[in-house]
Amino acid sequence: MAEKNTYRKFTMESGCVVELTLNFYRLYQLKAKDPKSYDLYFKITENGLKDEFDIWMYVYVAYLCANLEKEKLEYQDFESFLMDVPDSREGMWRIYRELTGGKKKKAE
Repeated sequence: MAEKNTYRKFTMESGCVVELTLNFYRLYQLKAKDPKSYDLYFKITENGLKDEFDIWMYVYVAYLCANLEKEKLEYQDFESFLMDVPDSREGMWRIYRELTGGKKKKAE
């Protein structure tokens, strides 16, 4: 059975374009391969967002899920990933909503 096409492209500050996904099969794989990152993701899911870094952790987990099969990732840890995220709160919320299926803001 083929995986659902639930991948999103996201452009980092450096211009590097990365893929992101939070599909259930990839999350299941992440739980086995990197339980620490999965536990952080689940804690946020269970308890809600506390700050902007929780949003970026969601995006980082989506990055990990999309790139599980790669031996060497562009961003090895959350801090490295965070150093290259765009400095745009609007963009941060947009990608979070896309990944979690949240409602889009209506244009005014």
